[in-house]
Amino acid sequence: MSNTISPRPGDSSCLLCAALLVERAAAWRLRDFRATQRAINALAEHRRRDHPEPAR
Repeated sequence: MSNTISPRPGDSSCLLCAALLVERAAAWRLRDFRATQRAINALAEHRRRDHPEPAR
């Protein structure tokens, strides 16, 4: 799958992360590339906003 965003540790406890990953997978399987990109962007935005990465 191109342009993938893989599940990260902690995604399993977040229902929105899980729903967005399922939406992305379904859109990809249907070959709806615009919907796939929207799901990827929504997941990335959600992660930036609600799951910030710890400082290194």
